[in-house]
Amino acid sequence: MKEKKTFRLVLATGLGAGALLGFLIWSGYDTIAASREEVDGLRQSIESSRKLLALTGQLERDVIVLRETEQLIKEILPDEQDLNNFVRDLRAFEEESGVHITGLKKKAENASRKQKKDATDFEKATYQLTIEADAFQWLAFMSRVESHSRFMSVPSFKLSAAPRRQVEDGDQPYAHKFQMDIETYVYAPQGDAAAVKIDGYTRKRELLLGEIARHRAVLAIPTFTYRGQHGRRDPWVDPRVSADIDIGEGLTVEEQIQIVSELSARCDGVSEVFESWKVAPNELEKKLKRAELEKTLAVLEEDVRRTIDGGQITFTVSRNELEHRIAVDLTVIREVITKKEDGRGANIDELTALVDTMRSHMEAGEYPLALAAFANVEPRLGPAELDPARREVCATLRDIARSAKTATDFAALELDVGGFLMMDDRPPVILLNGRPLTEGDLVDQDLIIKSIKQDEVEFIFRGVILVRRF
Repeated sequence: MKEKKTFRLVLATGLGAGALLGFLIWSGYDTIAASREEVDGLRQSIESSRKLLALTGQLERDVIVLRETEQLIKEILPDEQDLNNFVRDLRAFEEESGVHITGLKKKAENASRKQKKDATDFEKATYQLTIEADAFQWLAFMSRVESHSRFMSVPSFKLSAAPRRQVEDGDQPYAHKFQMDIETYVYAPQGDAAAVKIDGYTRKRELLLGEIARHRAVLAIPTFTYRGQHGRRDPWVDPRVSADIDIGEGLTVEEQIQIVSELSARCDGVSEVFESWKVAPNELEKKLKRAELEKTLAVLEEDVRRTIDGGQITFTVSRNELEHRIAVDLTVIREVITKKEDGRGANIDELTALVDTMRSHMEAGEYPLALAAFANVEPRLGPAELDPARREVCATLRDIARSAKTATDFAALELDVGGFLMMDDRPPVILLNGRPLTEGDLVDQDLIIKSIKQDEVEFIFRGVILVRRF
């Protein structure tokens, strides 16, 4: 009996010890599994840390480059406040290029764009413009848009060419209608996290100057200098002449276009000199530019007057360009120069250039053109004549003008020659306006016959010797 109790006790103790040992083994397996998972986690953390350490250098370089180019991005893309300046820039482009903006409005954003607005640092702003201009004014406007320091793009435009009836109307210059969208982007960073300090920033930035310069070059907006019409015709204007326009034996349409195109290119050149004169940095440069301006302006004014008075520009498009653009531009430049004189009268450069112009007209027998050139400056001769340095040139101008007036009046005289009588032993006789007259006779109060030859007669008219060929 006692042995059975001992056996049971040993058996119970063995079973308990076995159970405890099994429990301990099972707990050990769990601990080992947990330790293995912990080791795996540590290995992954170590691997991630290694990758982060490997990328930290590149990340620092990217951050430095971004910080150094961010200011350029702000200059290229306006912020909300500078968007008003963007609209003012468009108005300045209008004035500089000569276009007429008839409509300007901001287009509303679509719903999908508004939903994405908060997820980006860039917000698109689109303006719709309606413009009236000829082809070259519009190209000048577009040149200013694409060359501006702010990023702008024109995704689409629509053109309605000037109708033929407007082109043939001589009262107003022709204009096409353009409807276009101009897009820009507002730079408004969404993140507000504080900037992280980078150790040795200055030294690291200097090592990255080449890469920073490359990024700036990529961001820089390429520009193109538009040089104007330069002899080209408006491609949207019908160059044909209406059937009711009689060109006759005058210049062809192509010849008229070429003449006016050359005058237009010269007018653009004068305008460039005029602009450089206005912004000359010092008095010496201003004086040199003024002398160049006076010379080129006077010669061009002479050629434009001769072209208009010649009456050979009959093609409506060319006539509009000549009378409503070139002549008007030259008049505006001359008016600005006159205002700058501040009551001092025409300067010596203008007076000297005018002397050459009037003499050129006199040599060509263009007396009315010489008088027209003098009439432009005559009101400003009074103050100039008070200056001893300009008095002599003013006197020369008045003498040439008197000669031109005399020649013009002489050309208007009606002198009807009925015949000549030439004898060796007697003075020659001419039948003039039904009267037989010889050398030295008085034809009229201011007109005396000086000499008579077989095909011409020399007259003294108001103290000037003039010849009339018959």
